[in-house]
Amino acid sequence: MLFSEKHRDILVRPADYSKVDAALAKVPADFSIYTEETVKAVNDATAAVVRNLKETEQATVDGYAAAIENAVAKLELRKADYTKVDEAIQKAEKLNAKDYKNFDAVTKAVNAVVRDLDITKQAQVDAYAKAIEDAIAQLEKKTVTENISKPTAPQTGDVASPFTWMTLCDDRRRLCCDNEKKKSIEKKVYLLIVEMFE
Repeated sequence: MLFSEKHRDILVRPADYSKVDAALAKVPADFSIYTEETVKAVNDATAAVVRNLKETEQATVDGYAAAIENAVAKLELRKADYTKVDEAIQKAEKLNAKDYKNFDAVTKAVNAVVRDLDITKQAQVDAYAKAIEDAIAQLEKKTVTENISKPTAPQTGDVASPFTWMTLCDDRRRLCCDNEKKKSIEKKVYLLIVEMFE
């Protein structure tokens, strides 16, 4: 029997792990920004690698590499934390918009919030919260007179201004006075005429 046949297991070359090593190099060093479920999948794939397999098991080794590559590709970013945004919005909702002159600024800041951003946009999400808080801090309360609605002129269907009506009333008042004087003078003249003919 030839030596090569007798010691076949010893002479078989080791499997090629270059693809496995390349896949492992793509695994992120920081898992903190990814969801726990997808991070677990990567850790499971890397932990499954068995070293020192023989060339005859190359398919298994290549399977390790493929599993790692697939798990890394499916890593999912965590959602940004909207806690501060929600707190700011709740604070705004407790206020009565009618009590302030510039509440539109608060409404605008709240409406500007974009939901479901991932953790890489955390700074943007925090900026939403700050914008709402700043708008609330800059609110100006209305004065008492601004809160009281002003009386409106009665609707008569006439388009004349209040000034026109005041002028007409004043003219009528003067006319009435002139008529009384006229009547008094006419009465005196009548009495004089009567005396002349007696």
